[in-house]
Amino acid sequence: MACTLLAQPPSPPDGLNAIAYEAHIELRWQASTDPDVGSYQIFRSEDGGQNYSLLQTVNKANTLAVDWTADEGANISRHYRLKAVKNNGLTSDFSTAVQAQTQAMSDEALLE
Repeated sequence: MACTLLAQPPSPPDGLNAIAYEAHIELRWQASTDPDVGSYQIFRSEDGGQNYSLLQTVNKANTLAVDWTADEGANISRHYRLKAVKNNGLTSDFSTAVQAQTQAMSDEALLE
């Protein structure tokens, strides 16, 4: 039975959320309950969700990632989705996609 479970890909990550700030977009998601998941792959689209490329891979202990956009200016729109990756290399399907757009923020908004 253990061999069968290892041969199955993990479930896609749940709860992906993107929060945009002035110079970055913060991504958070729920940790996988699959004990064999070793990392998450974060994919980003810069063309309205048509094409995605791998942005970064993070360790399974991380459920937070930051996409810095400061060099690109304000009003940057990005779409994101994730994959869970088992230690044996099997990957999940993509998570549900989310979108966020950076914006100019007042000092008060930045302190909230």
